[in-house]
Amino acid sequence: MRYNDRRKTDSPVIGEVWFAKDLPFDDGINRKGRPVIVLGIDGEYVSCYRCTSKNAPYRNRYPIVDLDLSGLDVDTYVDLERSSVPNSKLVCRLGRLSKSDCEHLHIKRFG
Repeated sequence: MRYNDRRKTDSPVIGEVWFAKDLPFDDGINRKGRPVIVLGIDGEYVSCYRCTSKNAPYRNRYPIVDLDLSGLDVDTYVDLERSSVPNSKLVCRLGRLSKSDCEHLHIKRFG
């Protein structure tokens, strides 16, 4: 993931990929940073899909095809369960999904 030289300078936009810090695992105990895909903005929260480098047969996940445009440098899977993340957890924009990836995920990207 290439985020070390980027800063949070803009507001998130639907279809963008952002790095979010300190997100809880399903166990509710452990936390880690990970990419998220912005689905919508509601005040101080962002509706999103979380991303992972692990594919799991028991989860509904989509593999991102255009890694370069998304700003990711390892195979990445989108967990198709919506999450809500406080804006304060967003560290920086990594990139944006391609038109094709947005279409597969039923995201209406702007711009």
